[in-house]
Amino acid sequence: MKDIKNSFNLITFGSIVLDIILIIMGIFMITNKTIGPESALVVFGVMLLISGVYAIIKYLIHPKNIFKFELIYGVLSIIAAAFAIFKPFEVANFITIIVGIWLIVTSVFKFFISVELKNYNQDSWIFDLSISALTILLGIMLLINPFNGYMVLSTYVGIMLTIYCAMDMTEQFLIRKRVNSIVEFLKSK
Repeated sequence: MKDIKNSFNLITFGSIVLDIILIIMGIFMITNKTIGPESALVVFGVMLLISGVYAIIKYLIHPKNIFKFELIYGVLSIIAAAFAIFKPFEVANFITIIVGIWLIVTSVFKFFISVELKNYNQDSWIFDLSISALTILLGIMLLINPFNGYMVLSTYVGIMLTIYCAMDMTEQFLIRKRVNSIVEFLKSK
């Protein structure tokens, strides 16, 4: 039981640190209006890379694979990050479409995680469900109107990233608060 609890605490601590880093990057993107699309893409690629690597680590060390979608999310994030970081000029023309699709795909994964949290009787599932709905709407907006989205992409991404990470950080604190009940539930399965 102690190992499972330590694993949960390590994962939530790592998620909180990652959220803080991503909030800082999101605020930078919101406040820096002079950032160009290619620069925004490289910054976004770095965020994707960090998030993807951490998702794979969570998948590998998490007890009983509660976060079974993290591996897929991590791999997709790393692939998208590679294109964003190493081919920003080539990708810049398609950035809003790529980001729109990425937002929709990751929101679907976040939706499934929220359903899993609901199954574990965690009140925090509503945060994931809410942010996934908002992110799906942003993704659809970017797909419908990519050219206007291209102009304000860094601001939108910064706002959504900041909101998403703030809500995710709140969820991590709630999970840390309820770690004992989660561990007991996992042991009963």
